[in-house]
Amino acid sequence: MLRPWTFFAASTYPGGLDDPIEDISDRQDLIGWEEGAAGIQAAEWLGRAAPDSAFVYRTNSLVNQFVAAKAGIGLALLPCYLGDSDPGLVRVRPEPLPDLEGEFWIVTHADLKRTARVRAFFEQVGDGLARERDLFEGRMPRTTGCSGMP
Repeated sequence: MLRPWTFFAASTYPGGLDDPIEDISDRQDLIGWEEGAAGIQAAEWLGRAAPDSAFVYRTNSLVNQFVAAKAGIGLALLPCYLGDSDPGLVRVRPEPLPDLEGEFWIVTHADLKRTARVRAFFEQVGDGLARERDLFEGRMPRTTGCSGMP
C-alpha cells in the first residue's frame, strides 16, 4: 500500500500554492520539522526544497504540524491519509509529491504471528486498511478552499 504526501492548509487559509515544487522557496508560511530531524523522508525533502526563512513554525510532531495547519498558521506537508480525512484541511497541491511516496507495512516477529492477539490485530487493522485503501493511497483529495480548485 502506498503512503503519499502533499501540502495542506486550513480551508479558510488565504492564498494558495499551485506547484510547491517550483515555488516553495518563495513561500514564507511553511510548517515543518525542527532542524536536525533525521530519518524522516518528508522532513529531509522539505529541508532541501525550502530555505530556513520559509518556516513560520517547526515541530517534530506530525500531530502538531497537522493542528497548526488546521489553525491557519501555514502550509503543512502531511501524509494524504491525515490531511484528506479532516474537513478543516484542503490540499493546496492536488497531486501527491512523487518524491515522497513510500510503502506502508505492518510487520511482526515470526514467532508472534500465530498468536491469537497478533492474528486478531492483523485481521482488525488489515480489514480497516483495506476498507480505507483509497484514503491511505491518496485517492480521496479534498481540494476546495484556498487553492481555488473544484
